[in-house]
This record gives sequence, C-alpha cells and structure tokens, in this order.
Amino acid sequence: MDAGISGGAAAADKGTLTLMIGGPPGIDATLDPVFRHFAAKVVHMGETGNGHATKLPNNFLNSVTLAATAEVMVACVFRPIVTDHFGSVTADFGIVTGHFGIVTEAIQ
Repeated sequence: MDAGISGGAAAADKGTLTLMIGGPPGIDATLDPVFRHFAAKVVHMGETGNGHATKLPNNFLNSVTLAATAEVMVACVFRPIVTDHFGSVTADFGIVTGHFGIVTEAIQ
C-alpha cells in the first residue's frame, strides 16, 4: 500500500491531514483507526501506487495556483485601482480559495 499525504504542517498539528491511499480494496477501512490519529480525510484511490500518483497532480495544481497568485499580486500592486473591489469580484466566480483567497484579502 502507499499513502500520499496532503495538508502541510498546520493540518498535521491539528490532525486534519488528507490521505490518498493506494492498495487493495478495504485497506483504508482496515487501517482507518490508525489513520484517524492524524488524518481527517482518507480516500482510497485504487491499486497500490495510486495514492502517490494522486499526490503528484495535487502538488502540481497547488504549484500552478501559487504561481498564478503571485502574478495576480504583482498585477494588483502595479494597478492599485484593481484592488479596490477585487475580492468581491473574484468571489462572485468562486475563485477566492486557498492561496488566492489569502492574497485577495491581503491586497484589499
């Protein structure tokens, strides 16, 4: 079996990590009592290897979002008029989450 882990240090401290488990059917239920000591969400992703295979695109998506957020920050700093209502406009489209939400709040 394998287990990709997501959530970072803050989630680890709170015991709210997300585990992406790869392995035989039922392995997540069998080990759930152990996982619940440090994870709030355990998802069986299929055969062994799929846990980490899921973690890779998850990391990629996070990195792309962080890079895009950095670009938005630069654009907002150089065009201050954009920041006046930026958060309320982006919230209408449901994109104020994660890194983007943090930056949106910071530039208002």
